[in-house]
Amino acid sequence: MRPSKESPLFGLGLLVLLFVVYSNHFDNGFYFDDSHTISSHKYITDLSSIPKFFVDSNTYGSLPPNASYRPVVTTLNAIDVWLAGGERNPLYLHATTFFWYVV
Repeated sequence: MRPSKESPLFGLGLLVLLFVVYSNHFDNGFYFDDSHTISSHKYITDLSSIPKFFVDSNTYGSLPPNASYRPVVTTLNAIDVWLAGGERNPLYLHATTFFWYVV
């Protein structure tokens, strides 16, 4: 007997499948635009900078020509760095991104 789509087992099975498919994603480092938005970004190491993210697009990253207005992404990155104890640990950033993707 197959579980119906309303069954909790169906949802649990989908969640397990999602984790299996994305399991190798958590060990990846930072690539492409991560260099200026995370790796060398001076503002995301201090939570007191969060209000600046909402009024100044220059706080988006360390590469001014690529500045854009993405205050929520920058805020989440700052929180992730704070959760990682001030380190720019890819695991924390990938885990929270995955969490919000699932939600």
